[in-house]
Amino acid sequence: MKVLISIVIGLLVVGCGESAEEQSTETDENSNTPEKPVKELTAEEKKVVGTYSGLYTRDGQTHFRSNGLVFWHYVGEKYEVGKWSIIGKEVHFRHSFGVLAGDVAVYRINKDGSLTNIAYIEKDGKRIDPPEEEQDTVKRVKDAKPTSETKEPPANAGKELKPEDVVGSYEAGLGGITFRFVLLDSGVVENYFNGIKEPEDAKWKIQGAEVHIEKGKSDGTIIVNKIEPNGDFTVFARIRNGKREDFQNRTYKKIK
Repeated sequence: MKVLISIVIGLLVVGCGESAEEQSTETDENSNTPEKPVKELTAEEKKVVGTYSGLYTRDGQTHFRSNGLVFWHYVGEKYEVGKWSIIGKEVHFRHSFGVLAGDVAVYRINKDGSLTNIAYIEKDGKRIDPPEEEQDTVKRVKDAKPTSETKEPPANAGKELKPEDVVGSYEAGLGGITFRFVLLDSGVVENYFNGIKEPEDAKWKIQGAEVHIEKGKSDGTIIVNKIEPNGDFTVFARIRNGKREDFQNRTYKKIK
């Protein structure tokens, strides 16, 4: 699914910056100055405005603004990544970056405030409605209370991994998109998005029973993964600013 997904080391945004419109309508998040919406919001639109985790990013947060813009905060930077609107009973998010520019992700608003990616509309107008098991849901975290910190287990908990347990290609398909990453025996991670290799690689290393992945240009955040008994690869936690927390819990199938 062409959601703005949290994936292990997913899509790199290049050349996206803060727009003049954003500069004129948004303020520092710590400021008391309110955001200026372009128009009066409807009740349904008010349900969408907020901050979400697990949407589009491998790490970071995505913000649906009251002025219709969507921004992604990642490693201290803010990027404009598209615009959103309500069409009927659906939230339509039109991407404005890279290979996804012009594509539309379609979401359902859930009672708990989360968004479920129910469809995808390609540039030519073709709509793809994947089965329910392939629909991804992201949580709204604005004003949410912090969760208790997850204590980091010993690095050697469980079966200690060997390089041959880890090296390989892993893949997950969501809607019309295939995410694939390859862990090489050199310690490099290559990432592919619908067969297109991303320009920036990551690094992996074994920590006891876990595989830790860190992107080349990052704030030091480490994505924590495990190898399943059948060889599949599961993302389940991250470590940033020295604190470990639950993250994603998504499994990628080993393909070779």
